[in-house]
Amino acid sequence: MNELMDYRLNHSLITDKKESVHSVLSHVIGIQAQYPNYAKINIINRLHENAYSHFHHSLDHPETVMAWGQRRTVHYYSKEDWLCLAVFFEREVKWPDKHLHNMGYSIDDEIKRMESLFSNRNPVEKKDLQEYYQEEWKDLFHWSALFLKASSEGNLYFKLKENKKYYYWNHFDEIQVDRKELELKMLRQYFSAYGPATKADAAHFFGVRQSFFTIPFEEYFNVYQIEGINYYYSDLQCSNQNPEVILLGKFDPLLLAYKDKRWIVSKDEEPQIWRKAAQVEAVVIINNKFAGTWRYKVRGGRVVFNVFLSKPVNKYLKGKIKEALQPFAFALNKEFHAVEFL
Repeated sequence: MNELMDYRLNHSLITDKKESVHSVLSHVIGIQAQYPNYAKINIINRLHENAYSHFHHSLDHPETVMAWGQRRTVHYYSKEDWLCLAVFFEREVKWPDKHLHNMGYSIDDEIKRMESLFSNRNPVEKKDLQEYYQEEWKDLFHWSALFLKASSEGNLYFKLKENKKYYYWNHFDEIQVDRKELELKMLRQYFSAYGPATKADAAHFFGVRQSFFTIPFEEYFNVYQIEGINYYYSDLQCSNQNPEVILLGKFDPLLLAYKDKRWIVSKDEEPQIWRKAAQVEAVVIINNKFAGTWRYKVRGGRVVFNVFLSKPVNKYLKGKIKEALQPFAFALNKEFHAVEFL
């Protein structure tokens, strides 16, 4: 399965960097962001160094949004992709409807009620939403139910400014597009960013059953066979030589894009990355092999990185790990202080 690594690292922009935040988000179909700081790390990890100076400003660009999308989780998106996903997943986001119905609420009435709040002010801070809903907040926003519903319909997104959430209402006129054309567009993006990958992998990434897809994959995508299984792709590109050390942040898209994890770890190693409570650890790759995990701690204006290696490495490679961690401190807007190997 390791033969897939070179292609996937390249196609997902880890070894083929982009020049802007928008181009990164558009290519990988968003960056999961329930941990916003790791999302920032996973974005800057795909940028050329000459794009760093615009990084923080670009996150506040009007076409960069934070919204609920695939797998019903918060992502940084290009606004265009978020709205396409809203149509793509039409009728798929059912949990909020059931939850609110069971609590005695009408989903249509609650969407209209939320929209009325934004008619006089846009954006709205989270504290203002809590004040508006008062005692009903706990029921309506349990597991982000009403947020998820409004966002999945292309109406609600938010931005982070100075660690505060500001919610925006988007008056969305549904994109008029043929369902087959939209499915093909989203799958082309997926296989361009994550191919070669299987149909099961694509379903895993989008958070749907394989039966959700209606197009015949063999007619639209190139096929790469491994162990008799079809892997689909748009194009095959890889770096002539990968860096000796590659780091991925928690919930990196590459760690969420595949049902089959054997391309990066053995079955026995999987629990080191995919942990209980749906946690996905940050990863260290050395010479194209899984070598451990890493985390960070902020201490005032400084950041300390903790690296948990699964096997001993020499001083030279530890230096390469330190070097690879430097941009992440910039993404966090903190001073790089130290790396502790534990």
